[in-house]
Amino acid sequence: AQEAADHARRAIQLDSSDPAGHKALAEASLVLNDAETAYKEYKFLLQYDADNGDLHHGLSVVLEKTGKIDEQIKEERKAIELMPDNEAARLGLIR
Repeated sequence: AQEAADHARRAIQLDSSDPAGHKALAEASLVLNDAETAYKEYKFLLQYDADNGDLHHGLSVVLEKTGKIDEQIKEERKAIELMPDNEAARLGLIR
């Protein structure tokens, strides 16, 4: 995961407007338990793609890890609204 985060950071340096690098960094940061970076990257991505259920779900996972449960529930509900058949998002509300 560290190698993936390093690659993502390099990709962002080359083209900071490319969402793929930011998404890769957010996901790698989650695995590395770097909630601060993951939060920042998901918030950045949602500024440009607010109707992306996967991004809302990813942010909800970060919020859960940091104990921000009220915000986590809000993000998970948004993810379910955007992706009603997504099992991971539904399970996020049950936890």
